[in-house]
Amino acid sequence: MQAARKEEVFSMESDQTKIEGRLDRIEIVVVETKNGVDKLQTRVTGLETQVAETKSCVKELQARVTGLETKVQGIDRRLIDTQNDVKDLQSDVKGLTERVIQTQVGMENFDRRVTETQGDVKELRTRMEDRFQSVLKEINNAKIWALFVAAGMLSVLARGFHWI
Repeated sequence: MQAARKEEVFSMESDQTKIEGRLDRIEIVVVETKNGVDKLQTRVTGLETQVAETKSCVKELQARVTGLETKVQGIDRRLIDTQNDVKDLQSDVKGLTERVIQTQVGMENFDRRVTETQGDVKELRTRMEDRFQSVLKEINNAKIWALFVAAGMLSVLARGFHWI
């Protein structure tokens, strides 16, 4: 029995050695797992920091986007105002164009009237010159007749003095 007990003891020692070896390997695995967990916790902490930074960046970007949207709305309003101004200016230009056309037509009529008036003035000058010439002729004829009448009167007077 002792031999059987020795074998049992030996087999128990051998099992114990195996178990201790397994425990050592398990401890190594546990240490490695702890190291892995520590590394993972470090990574998680780093990722959490990055997430917090990313959230902060997102908030900043959202604030910028809101500011840009406000600016875009202001630009849209100014664009609408500018478009309205352009429409008003186009309307003004159209009105001015119509006035220019009316003025051109009026100027053409005025030029035509001036030309007609110039023709009338030339005709009037010609008539006046003709009449002036005829008046001059009449005056010259009247002078001659006046001289004849004066000469006749003088001759009558001279005859009358002769009888005295």
